[in-house]
Amino acid sequence: FAPSDIVLNPSYTFSIDDSLNSGVEIILTSTGNAGCVAGSDTVQINIIPLPVVNVMNDFSVCSGMDTISVSGTMVNATGVIWTTSGTGTFYPSDILLNAEYLPSVDDFTTGVVTLTMTSTGSVYCPNVNEDVVITFTNPLTPAFSYSTPCVNGSVQFTDLTQVIAGTVTGWLWTFDGANPDMNPDPLYVFNTDGVHSVSLTVTSSLGCSYTTTSNVFVNPLPNALFAYSTQCYLDAVSFTDQSSVTTGIISNWNWDFGSGNTSVLQNPTYEFDSAGVYAVMLNVVTDSSCSASYSANVNVLGTPVADFSYTFNCQTFDVGFTDISQPNGNTISAWNWNFGNGTSANTQNPQVAYGDTGTYPVTLIVFASQNCTDTIVQDISLYNVFAGFSFQNLCAYDSIRF
Repeated sequence: FAPSDIVLNPSYTFSIDDSLNSGVEIILTSTGNAGCVAGSDTVQINIIPLPVVNVMNDFSVCSGMDTISVSGTMVNATGVIWTTSGTGTFYPSDILLNAEYLPSVDDFTTGVVTLTMTSTGSVYCPNVNEDVVITFTNPLTPAFSYSTPCVNGSVQFTDLTQVIAGTVTGWLWTFDGANPDMNPDPLYVFNTDGVHSVSLTVTSSLGCSYTTTSNVFVNPLPNALFAYSTQCYLDAVSFTDQSSVTTGIISNWNWDFGSGNTSVLQNPTYEFDSAGVYAVMLNVVTDSSCSASYSANVNVLGTPVADFSYTFNCQTFDVGFTDISQPNGNTISAWNWNFGNGTSANTQNPQVAYGDTGTYPVTLIVFASQNCTDTIVQDISLYNVFAGFSFQNLCAYDSIRF
């Protein structure tokens, strides 16, 4: 009692025991009664406990979430009501201990909202409340990169998601709306060129997902092709690039002549040092780093070796020529003779009437496949023999010298 228990109108401070006992009896007794029986009166004071409410701890959620679960506990009251500092609503009602909060666009813009649970229905005690602060955050921003896409080539996709809060717990890639892949950095092969839609959905440990979509242009492969002029070895073979590409340009050429030699020219010439079949390959690369190859067997023909022999008639000076040229892996198909006497022929083994002795320069040109040629010039000598003898007349039985 204060200031004292002997004043008529004191104040009384309840003890913890009073509260535990839910009340206390206060007795007022008279004193100084001059021998009379003391008078007294008793009042029963019941202690009504204060309401107690508790809500969850402050937390962060992903911006853009449709609903947020909120909950709390309450004692010493008959009900509660939820209120918000923002403009969202509670579902299915704001008077449930456990409800769903539907944040508004303004809540997301503000970035934070305070939800308050207040006790209701206490007749004697004031209502109490407790707050929970919800912070809206974008915990991650999805992004990705990819290597140069070429038709039928493996494209490396790399997750570049920026994590602001929490961690990434899942990845879902889709290619043209299908072909899902849950690897963080997948490989994918596009079978057609042109624009393809690629989406990446990343899931946050805070329980939300975000998606980014990009249009990926898949570059066409070039069509590698070349032509060549087949020649004899030791003659220059001309190679002509005939490659094409539907989008972009061809920027690099890599030739392999099958002989250990290479070139990076678009239209090179090359001299093979021996006859044979060579596997020549051309690899072309576009400005988008897409490449293709084409190969062809180039038959490099041998050069023939021109040669001939001849016989002649000593009486008529008719000469028979015999072609003894060597094809050297080729096929001789034509002969061109110049006999040095103003006449010529194009048969393989001609007959020529010279009509007189002398020395004549004879030229033979032989022609093989792919214009492979060789020439020989050889002097032939034509002459005659006249029989005759001499002697000295002598006597019988003497030796005569002829």
